[in-house]
Amino acid sequence: MSISDVTLNEDLQLPDSSPAVAVENISDVTLNEDSLPDSSPPEKFTVGEWVVARFQHYANPTVFSNYVAQIIEIYEDEGELRVNCMRYKKTKEHDGFVYTFPNVRDDPLIKKCDIVCKLPEPVKWQRCLRFTIHKNGL
Repeated sequence: MSISDVTLNEDLQLPDSSPAVAVENISDVTLNEDSLPDSSPPEKFTVGEWVVARFQHYANPTVFSNYVAQIIEIYEDEGELRVNCMRYKKTKEHDGFVYTFPNVRDDPLIKKCDIVCKLPEPVKWQRCLRFTIHKNGL
């Protein structure tokens, strides 16, 4: 069966959908406040929490990298956090789940909106920390 063999039913409507309306001027559109998502308060963070932080590449602003980090300072007024980033450590056992702090401390200041998600507490493993998230899943 090809696409040209399919005929459309004029009465077909998707469930829970309203009919489409043509709009000539976007300024004529009004939003129903009930249809807007809940404006929940911003997520609260605490010092010592583990998170995945997103960083923009300098050379290509459309590309981002994610790093495991620990929150070390919170600046509520500015909506920013200082985090201590970790590096992935290649290991034979638990490869992709083990992270360590770099020799030179990496503690950038980031905006709260650059936090991708919170992580559960890691498990100490040798001289490193083992997380439940794989490096390819960041």
